[in-house]
Amino acid sequence: MDRDEVVKAQTGQVLRFLASEGRPSATPSVGVKDQGGTVISAAAATNVTLDPVTTTTSGAAAAGARTITLTAVTSIRMGAVYRLTNALSQLEDVRVRGIDTSGKIVHLDEPLQNAHASGATFASCEFTYALQTADVATLGALFIATATYAVTGAQTAPLVRPFDVVLHPLHGRNPLTVALLKEVWPDLSGQEWDETRGEDYALQRKRAWQQVCDALWAAGRRPAMVVSAEGFTRWALAEFALILQEGGVSVIRNVDPQVALERLDRKLTEAKQAALSGISWYEGETEDEAFNEETEARPLPTHLVA
Repeated sequence: MDRDEVVKAQTGQVLRFLASEGRPSATPSVGVKDQGGTVISAAAATNVTLDPVTTTTSGAAAAGARTITLTAVTSIRMGAVYRLTNALSQLEDVRVRGIDTSGKIVHLDEPLQNAHASGATFASCEFTYALQTADVATLGALFIATATYAVTGAQTAPLVRPFDVVLHPLHGRNPLTVALLKEVWPDLSGQEWDETRGEDYALQRKRAWQQVCDALWAAGRRPAMVVSAEGFTRWALAEFALILQEGGVSVIRNVDPQVALERLDRKLTEAKQAALSGISWYEGETEDEAFNEETEARPLPTHLVA
């Protein structure tokens, strides 16, 4: 299960939600429970912020266009996704890759699927929850933040955002970098991804590393107890290779796909066992003790979790 990592006792961290049904008509409510189901923060809208972006197009945009001219571009973020809705109630989600503030023009990752006349709605469907002191007071895996909200004219279901409370985030140490994959698998990371996979490349690298992190939690190993993430490279690569093969990319070529899956599954088991038995760990019995051993060499990260 894909989930965020947040730092124990650190203020200013947020969890980000995306309402697939559309822009919430009022500020959502969010509550938090620990891994045992005990309520940490009762559901409330107090600490929730609805993304303020809601504007309109100030000119027509044809289907296939990769730019949109808006009435205002205030608060629009590069890389964020927005809901575009025209007068025919045709809607599509677009990702912003660039912003021309002087011309109030946004550049899109992908061409528009529909035509949008002037006056079409351009709005964010995102909202954030500011984690409270109690939410991050205790180390643990699979804490759950649940958001409830309403969207005019649509049925909505609660959004669930799982997260781990840690002292040293392991997700930020993902060894599956673009540079590494180009070196290890130049044809797969180049040709396959550029031509057929698109942004799945980043998502599946993240998924592979998430599976490594989940297995560490299951084995009773906390992130701060890992001396170096580099030792997990072979394991992470094996997870990634299996994900690719299952998704239709021929990692092992010129063999039956089922045989290839079986081979990759065996390699994954071997790599996982080697990592868990051979990786260096800090000696503290708890994450707090382990973290104390590495504090001077590696200070606590201060980035926000989005």
